[in-house]
Amino acid sequence: LQVTGVRDGYALVIGGGNLAKMLALLQQSSLRLIVLEADAEKAAQVRLVLREAGISADRLAILPASPLEVELPPYLASLILVDDAPADEAQLMSLLKKIYAALR
Repeated sequence: LQVTGVRDGYALVIGGGNLAKMLALLQQSSLRLIVLEADAEKAAQVRLVLREAGISADRLAILPASPLEVELPPYLASLILVDDAPADEAQLMSLLKKIYAALR
């Protein structure tokens, strides 16, 4: 947050593996998080942990979906955090193009 200066708007998080980072983003800013997590069980666990931490539903949306399969609107997010990137180079390039278009 210090480097980007982003404090409000939407943040897109790719992968739900880093709960500490997501919690810090929510506690240290006014950002609303949209988390894309392909594993439905993991998405449910992330939702549960963050809700138990007191994060309200109006600041958190967790979608059990692959970021490669979701259509993101342009200029959706002011900040994007990629926690889980594909190892395959072609998939990685596809993901980067998609999330770049969604960045404000």
